[in-house]
Amino acid sequence: MWFELGLLAFFLLILLLTMLPFWRNLERRYLTQELKNHPGLTIAQLPLGIVNYRIAGGCDLPVVVLVHGFSVPSFAWERNAKAIEESGFRVLTFDLFGRGYSARPNTRYNLELFSSQLEHLLDYLHIDQAVHLVGLSMGGAIVSNYAQSHPQRVASVSLLSPLNEPVNIGPLKLPIIGRYLTYAFYLPNMITEQVKDFVEPELLGHWQQRYQEQMRIKGFRNAIYLTAIQALQQSSQRALESLSKNHIPTLLMWGKEDQLLSFSQSEKVRSYLPSDHKFIGVEGAGHALQYEEAERINEALISFLKGINQ
Repeated sequence: MWFELGLLAFFLLILLLTMLPFWRNLERRYLTQELKNHPGLTIAQLPLGIVNYRIAGGCDLPVVVLVHGFSVPSFAWERNAKAIEESGFRVLTFDLFGRGYSARPNTRYNLELFSSQLEHLLDYLHIDQAVHLVGLSMGGAIVSNYAQSHPQRVASVSLLSPLNEPVNIGPLKLPIIGRYLTYAFYLPNMITEQVKDFVEPELLGHWQQRYQEQMRIKGFRNAIYLTAIQALQQSSQRALESLSKNHIPTLLMWGKEDQLLSFSQSEKVRSYLPSDHKFIGVEGAGHALQYEEAERINEALISFLKGINQ
């Protein structure tokens, strides 16, 4: 009898573990269905799929492109874009592939994909002038990669706590089991894990609500998993060093309380950058420094950008 009960418990456990990724999956709708609920979005049709973007400011103004990080889409810049625009710039924000209301193409999710997405979006918008790139976290690796490939199209690069070296994702990188662990455990906890981006968690409520919206759109899990095992495993050292080689004005800002990409990494990153780069260590700021310390970040960023355009 005890043997039969043990065997039954074993099979129930196997069933539970097998079904866990399905039970914890929030994806319910296709992107095309979701877009009907948001008719006010501005959509670009690019070679690999649609991209949700927003551009504001006069067509004759210098262009600033804000590139978000690993999983939080373009709303990450909601406390920055307007201030930069009002300071005399044309500001472009957009959702990277696999995030927000942009397509989830079935392709490799490496830095080259996102760099190509940026290139195609600029072409779609007929932006021919050199642009000011601002990258947060993984966005820092993306803009550095883009600047390395297209230095003639870049007026400056601003890096906020940039991804700069391969990330240790432990067993998530293992074939088959890695995807299972991502779907069953890592992804369902990403909403609550956002707290690690903040020093002041009371700012988190609105952020988490907006974040969860994208998790309901099919393809999000696959995009995040592939980005973790592909883009997050690339080194940005050569791309960062190219900023010096190509004499691109560079600003580096880093939250001193960053729990995801430690402030201690800033010393190494600085060694790659142009000797005349500007560096600001932001007291009391975590990984989401552009949101939590928006006023200070905006002031420093606008001052840097205006200094270039004088």
